[in-house]
Amino acid sequence: MGCVCSTPPNPNKVDMTHFTLLRTIGKGGFGTVTAVMKESEPFRGKYFAIKKLAKCQLIESSSGIKVAWRERNILQMIDSPFLPKLHWAFQDEACLYLVMDFLSGGDIGYLIKQKKRIEVDLARYYAAEIALGMQRVGQELHEKKIVYRDLKPANVLLDKRGHCHIIDFGIASILDEKNNYKACGDAGTPGYQSPEMCNGDSYQFEPDFFAYGITIYQMLAGVRPFDDNTHTLKCNCVPRSWKHVPQDAQDLITKLLDPNPAKRLCDWRAVKNHAFFRECDWAKLARCEGDGPFVPDPDIANFPIECNAEALLMPEPDKPIKDQTIFQGYTYEGHKKQALDVPAGGKAIVDHTLPNSAPPSNPGHAVASPEGSAVPADRTTAVP
Repeated sequence: MGCVCSTPPNPNKVDMTHFTLLRTIGKGGFGTVTAVMKESEPFRGKYFAIKKLAKCQLIESSSGIKVAWRERNILQMIDSPFLPKLHWAFQDEACLYLVMDFLSGGDIGYLIKQKKRIEVDLARYYAAEIALGMQRVGQELHEKKIVYRDLKPANVLLDKRGHCHIIDFGIASILDEKNNYKACGDAGTPGYQSPEMCNGDSYQFEPDFFAYGITIYQMLAGVRPFDDNTHTLKCNCVPRSWKHVPQDAQDLITKLLDPNPAKRLCDWRAVKNHAFFRECDWAKLARCEGDGPFVPDPDIANFPIECNAEALLMPEPDKPIKDQTIFQGYTYEGHKKQALDVPAGGKAIVDHTLPNSAPPSNPGHAVASPEGSAVPADRTTAVP
């Protein structure tokens, strides 16, 4: 049963008075994600997902402010069927709020846990949509020298028709000329990081392809390919078993998991041309027409029940912060096609702040996910 705000909808701006809270569907390091229904026009009666970030936690983290701005601006910047649309961003004295499409099918990581593993044809379909999404996102991000760094099943959500959407851009990194357009650091989620990340080497977009290989393997086998994330990767990248993984998928995964980033398959066009995808109609897939091969059941909860139970039993009080100028300009209304104020070089895309409100210089941990927390990016040099 939803919780209706007792205050009438604010006629001057969109805020939490315009929404009925339904249930908590996710919890991260800085806040929660809640399914809601809009109580006012436009879109009255439509379901959305609201990501709520606690300002007090953001400012206590060494990179929390950057994480908040980064995700908001990237979602505003990219218009893709493979990303959730950002409809509004607003704030109060205690929290930031991102209002996005409600993706009712849950994440692929949770689906793997429910099914134990995903059948080959369905895994191929998801892998194809993820490739299209990463290619589209990659084209727009890479033009602005940004690397995603957190691809994993838990960051791929399904909509009600069974199509994939890539989420969580809080730890994307900007590649600047000062560092020869390379990043270094182990930002990301343990179990999905590439060898160059674990070794502290520099990289560009190669880690995204490595994580893609792990994601395909996990869908097919039901588990990640490696026992641990550091020692194993520094020695070799050989999966523990190829059981349930067909031969053509083995070949693709092997190329994606090459420990040498210079030899790794790091081209989305080449990925799409691989034999594993020989029967894919890429033009049709790109249009997201019709339903996917698996349509999530709308009558069951496709999200871990623990998230909602914890939010109900142990609610965290909202604590206002003193300096409200830190997040000045965060508000966004998607239907007004608000433009980003991006200076030359595109840095505001990830680190948008106003004068005298610069975030701390040392990056830190990013928002946690059901699959595991993104680790501290203490050695990341690409984001000043």
